[in-house]
Amino acid sequence: MTQQALKAPKKKLYRFRASTGRGEALTDDRSGAKLPPRPLGSWVLVGETEISPDDGPRIGFASDEIIKSVERDGFIIWPQKEANSDATSQPSKDKKTK
Repeated sequence: MTQQALKAPKKKLYRFRASTGRGEALTDDRSGAKLPPRPLGSWVLVGETEISPDDGPRIGFASDEIIKSVERDGFIIWPQKEANSDATSQPSKDKKTK
């Protein structure tokens, strides 16, 4: 078996940006329906990407953690802590209490 045949398949994700304030998100739903509501403004589609668990880190998370978060919650948002939102998906390894 070749090295390429062993690689995990790519997953298509759509990138959204908050129309007001801070925040970006990845989801597997092009319409953005899986994203949590924004207190002010909305989510705007800004692009798409393909990602596999074998890829290196992106947006500060390992690629496999991004995929797991999207599969579990329907999305991942960064930066993780927004002042007006409790609805952020965080990879389980990043859930820390200070």
